[in-house]
Amino acid sequence: MKNIKEFCKLFKVNIPLESESQYYLETLSLSKEYKDISDLANAYTEFENWVERQGYNSVKEYKFQCLDKIVDFVKISSSYKKFDNLDYSSHKFFTKDNYGKWYEEQLKTKKPDYLLSFDLSSANFNTINYFGSELGESWEHMCKNLYVHPILIASKSFRQIVFGNLNPKRNGKIQLMSMNKVALAMDDDGHGDRVVSINNDEICMSLPSVLCDQLGFEKAIKVFFDIKKLLPESKPTKITVYAVKKLGKGMFKKVVLFQEGLKDEDRYVTLSGVPGNKFYRYFKTEVLNKELEERDLFFVNEGGLAKWVLDIDN
Repeated sequence: MKNIKEFCKLFKVNIPLESESQYYLETLSLSKEYKDISDLANAYTEFENWVERQGYNSVKEYKFQCLDKIVDFVKISSSYKKFDNLDYSSHKFFTKDNYGKWYEEQLKTKKPDYLLSFDLSSANFNTINYFGSELGESWEHMCKNLYVHPILIASKSFRQIVFGNLNPKRNGKIQLMSMNKVALAMDDDGHGDRVVSINNDEICMSLPSVLCDQLGFEKAIKVFFDIKKLLPESKPTKITVYAVKKLGKGMFKKVVLFQEGLKDEDRYVTLSGVPGNKFYRYFKTEVLNKELEERDLFFVNEGGLAKWVLDIDN
């Protein structure tokens, strides 16, 4: 791999020391969440070679050419014009962040609730595409039609860069309208007190673990809402159920217990809110249940390499 930093940017991979990149990739691959990271790294190396054969000076040059091409394509679409002209001045926007309080309340119970996350898939693309269909069936479909390389298509970071150039504040507002609709519907059904958090593209609720044990996850979820009735099918969604453990201030370990389309054997453990400079300390001990070694203590600080030498308060 010629440019590890670009790979890390595209796929949000934490590699604090480039000379030890193989160690970090192998460590990540030990978890189910990152089980395909080695294949992705190999595919990225092939992508670098492809970019060079096409006459580009770097992946970055090719990336920004694709960025301009996609942004121009979206801007001239009728979907984008309708999106840009939507009047939401009468909508009363609201958010919620009760995560910390919810967690503390669960600690007091014998059988803590699970956390159900409902979010919009490829939210920035689908929010614009909701206003028409000429962009394509999906982000992937649109990019293929524009002859964008599969590596860039697979990069969530690249997609975010693209839509960061397409009125992201308005996009976020329209996403939040959808989440507000779900929250209000839950309130009307008498389940509003179970809403833990609401942001632009996600709503989280407290899901009784006892009910999940009795009925199974899918039936337990439908007790509270049927998302197909709340949002149009043109707004793809994803539902995930987690068991949550607090690691420190704002830091959590989430065990995926259920996710639509995910096989039971592919359930994984993920970290939430853990900053990059502490990532491997928690990834190694909480996700992999392994002892720390020196390389797990390295992190980048102000452009230089740093290392944890003492435990600190969370």
